[in-house]
Amino acid sequence: MNPRTLTRRIATTTVALTAAVGMATIGTASAAPLPPNIPAPATKADPSVVAGMQAYIPALMGTLTQSGPDGKGVDPATLAQATTALKTMPNLPPQVRSMGGSVIGFVDGSGKNAVDPNGPTAPVTRDTPRVQQFLYPTIASKCVAPSKSNSSGNAIGTAVVVAGPQEVPAPGPGKGQTGYVFTVPGTGVAVDGDSGKPLTVSWVNLDTHKQGTADLEPNDKINHESGPATYTAIVDAGEGRVLSSVYGTMVWKDAAGKTTSCDVAPTMGMVYV
Repeated sequence: MNPRTLTRRIATTTVALTAAVGMATIGTASAAPLPPNIPAPATKADPSVVAGMQAYIPALMGTLTQSGPDGKGVDPATLAQATTALKTMPNLPPQVRSMGGSVIGFVDGSGKNAVDPNGPTAPVTRDTPRVQQFLYPTIASKCVAPSKSNSSGNAIGTAVVVAGPQEVPAPGPGKGQTGYVFTVPGTGVAVDGDSGKPLTVSWVNLDTHKQGTADLEPNDKINHESGPATYTAIVDAGEGRVLSSVYGTMVWKDAAGKTTSCDVAPTMGMVYV
């Protein structure tokens, strides 16, 4: 994909998503504490940044997981095109540009931010934290009751990626495994969703090019009595740099047993396993 095609796709999607997201700011419901080492979920997000990330992630992830001519690593030409698009695309929020630069640094193995010297860097060695929040919160559409402060009813979703071996998420990812925790404040208890459109994590090990998908499911060890809705998965991604995206549909129920289904837009995370 050339830079112009990538730029057009992101620009078109960003405009649509910005209109749909609105001001996605919600309060945090009372909840059982998350396991140790798991960061607290976000409770607000800048809609322009959310829209930019949600537009940029699918295009970027598809382009950067293409192998080089020798079948190893990432195709240098594709990486250069993605970097050019990131640097030159007009109207991209600075925070999105900066976060995208950290993804480029993750993919090329340097760990450096490709566009913002003062921006976030990437975890490319085992010396980096083994628990990483995804780059930015995402949106669970029409997931909570509308209010004066949140007329859209959208909710904020936060994803965390964990490099094994760790005790969380239960039963704990082992050596060479990657764990995921996705939480949406303001909701009730997570329940099993639609098998036709589940809450999904797609992942690729950039060092081995092993890749796959897995469903994130309710976990009876985390927030299973009163919420907020929390979903987990553990995958055999192997050791190396693992790039992941979470998206799909989540379902939760309130104290009366009423269920709500919400579409979750993509967000991206990085960890060195």
